Amino acid sequence: MGQLPAVEPVAPPRAGLVPAVGPFRDLCVWHGRKRRAETLTAGAKVALVTDSVLPDPSTPYGERVRRHLREDIVIWLTTTAADGTPQPNPVWFLWEDESVLVYNRADARRLVHVRTRPGVAVHFDGDGRGGDIVVITGRAALAQGEPPANEVPAFVAKYGRHMTRVSGNPEGFSKRYPVAMRIWPLRVRGH
Repeated sequence: MGQLPAVEPVAPPRAGLVPAVGPFRDLCVWHGRKRRAETLTAGAKVALVTDSVLPDPSTPYGERVRRHLREDIVIWLTTTAADGTPQPNPVWFLWEDESVLVYNRADARRLVHVRTRPGVAVHFDGDGRGGDIVVITGRAALAQGEPPANEVPAFVAKYGRHMTRVSGNPEGFSKRYPVAMRIWPLRVRGH
């Protein structure tokens, strides 16, 4: 692979920038619809996605992927423990700005996993018979500067009733789940 052209950092709306330090040194930079790994200098920042990696929305599979991202209540987030063991957890999520937003308890082990091993997978429940499979692999990072969950109108619209059930009200949920994480998809597969 030849030398990559310089890429100006571009912030996706509300998603913020991902620091390219530590485990984030080898993030993918998108050039049109092709992704290429690029080693970034410490302190550099870059937006991961400029074009969607989702399948074509005019296809039945592409439409199903988008329906899952819009409508499903739970997504399974799989991180990797230090010993290499996959660690799947059901989480609430919001698809926005071409990324998945998840709020976490401050003591959630997945935060430690993502800090040191940012490669993750998310998937939805299938149809129970081996069909309607959607698996998204990508890079995750703790999202500094995100508003609390109760200040994200789309998150409250989707989960407000659930937030009240588990924490008394949306503000209580935000206190129990204060750490935002963003997941930027790199690949989507399934059938």
